[in-house]
Amino acid sequence: TSIDAYWCISACCLILSILKLDYKNIGFMFYLTIMGQIIILIICVYLFVKKRPDYAITKEKYINEWLEIQKGETA
Repeated sequence: TSIDAYWCISACCLILSILKLDYKNIGFMFYLTIMGQIIILIICVYLFVKKRPDYAITKEKYINEWLEIQKGETA
């Protein structure tokens, strides 16, 4: 299964939360929310960078195995 949809949804949720902020009432909760969004963004980017190579290697491994199975069936 592809994990790209989950990264896209995570990015969309962060963008929507930024758009939904109340920029007229800047106070402690506003800055707390901004800091929370920055922390969540850093975590998402870190996980994406950390997990993406593992996902690509696993995907390539399964594709290669499938090609070997196809070769075995046609021979």
